[in-house]
Amino acid sequence: MLVMLLFVGGLFGVIWYVQSPSAGSSKSGQAPVATTDPRDSRALAADLTGNHSTAKAAMEALVALGPPAEPEVRKYLNHDDFNARHRSAQVIEKIGTTASMTELRRVIKAGRSVNGACEQALAAIRRREQKAGRLPAPKPPPTPSEDAKRAAADLPGGHSAAAAAMQKLMAMGPAAEGAVIPYLEHDNFDARERAAQVLETIGTSTSIDPLQRGIDARRLVFGYAQKAIAAIEERDMRQRADTPEK
Repeated sequence: MLVMLLFVGGLFGVIWYVQSPSAGSSKSGQAPVATTDPRDSRALAADLTGNHSTAKAAMEALVALGPPAEPEVRKYLNHDDFNARHRSAQVIEKIGTTASMTELRRVIKAGRSVNGACEQALAAIRRREQKAGRLPAPKPPPTPSEDAKRAAADLPGGHSAAAAAMQKLMAMGPAAEGAVIPYLEHDNFDARERAAQVLETIGTSTSIDPLQRGIDARRLVFGYAQKAIAAIEERDMRQRADTPEK
C-alpha cells in the first residue's frame, strides 16, 4: 500500500512539473528560439553549422542578401562539418559569382565529399555570368577537318588505336574540338572518358556545357569531366588576365 501511494504521488509530481510555467517552456510548449539578425551575413553563415531548422533559415536569409554575403558563405566550403560544406555550396549556387569559382574547384580537387554540389554551383555561376555578359558566351566549335574526324572515330576503339588517336587530336589543338565533343555522348564508356581527357588538353569554353551535361546525366566519369572543365576555366582565366582591357 505504501509503495502504491509513493508511485501515485510521484506520478502527480511529474505531471505538475511538466505543466508548471517554471519548467522553462512557453505557452506553445516549446522554449523560445533566438533568431539571427537576417542582415548579419557572418552570423548567418555560422548558422550553416547548426541543426536543420536553424541552417535552413540561415540559407534563406543568405540567399536574400545575395552576392554581398558570398565571402562569408565561401569560408564554410572547407568546414569540418559535411552539412556546413554542402549548405555553403548550395547557397553559393544561388548567389555566387566568379569570385567563388577558384575555391569551388579547390574543394572539388581536395575531395571534400561535396563535389556534386560544387559542380552545380559552378554551372549556375557560369550561366549567370554569361547571361550578364561578364563571362563570354561559348562559341560554336570550328568545323573539324576530315583528318580530325577520322582520328576521333578511333576513340571507341582498342587501346593502341585510341591512344594514337588521342595523341593526334591533342597535337591538332582546339581545331579538333568539334570532332571530339560528340564523343562525350557516345554509347561506349571508354570513348566518353577519352574524349574528356582530350578536351582537358585542347578544350575551350565551347566544351564546358557538353561536359557539364555529361556530369549531370551521369554519362561521364566525374573525375575526368571535372578535370577537363577546371583546365578549360584555368586557361580562359589566364587568357582574360593576359588580354589588356579596351
